[in-house]
Amino acid sequence: MSKKPKDKSNAPEIAKILWYRHKVDKWPIKKISEIYNISKSTIYRWFKNFKDEDIDESYIKFDLDSIGSDIIGDYLFMGENILPKEYFKSSFDVNKEESFSKPVDLPERYGFNYAFALPLDPYRIFIYWEILENKEIMIKIFDDTEGEKLLHMILTSKYPVSNMYVPVGVPDRLYFADIFVLEDGKEKFIVRTNKVRTPRNSPASSEILSLYDWYNIDQTMFSISSFIINKM
Repeated sequence: MSKKPKDKSNAPEIAKILWYRHKVDKWPIKKISEIYNISKSTIYRWFKNFKDEDIDESYIKFDLDSIGSDIIGDYLFMGENILPKEYFKSSFDVNKEESFSKPVDLPERYGFNYAFALPLDPYRIFIYWEILENKEIMIKIFDDTEGEKLLHMILTSKYPVSNMYVPVGVPDRLYFADIFVLEDGKEKFIVRTNKVRTPRNSPASSEILSLYDWYNIDQTMFSISSFIINKM
């Protein structure tokens, strides 16, 4: 009786990223286990679902609908600490004598290319952008925790002004995104987001906590306070 071929659906989507890291970036399984905090036995079990074949960037191009994330169009959030004030001018003239108690709509576009990223939780980041060219958008997510600029996943969007929740899947890692437009099948780089780190999903280690010896700090402050009081 012949065995049925293994179904890749038995492994989560993050397994494809780890397989890409193993095959393309030449990371040994031990390093993957240590960096991503996943047991080696789990990684071996996931990797059994994949064929030992050559892969390229298209291997980690994800369909957001298949991994439970939503693309929410026409949402913009801008902060004066990020952008010059001239970009906050309204798209229509406001009569100076008119009461400002009436609601004022934000402009649909700001007229320049930009992209920003925000950490959302240990497993997701949020990206929003405006691209002037009305073409298909390709978003490449990179893991830059060790400064190696490792390609993490690829997503696409048909909206030049939009945002998305990106399921990066790994806590306590540093990410950024490069946004491209596709012209005749070629990638044209447009803009890069800021870097964001996903939060931890566990308490800090004892090594980190040992850096903060609060008892000694309290004792030092008490000694200084006592010295000042005695001199008064």
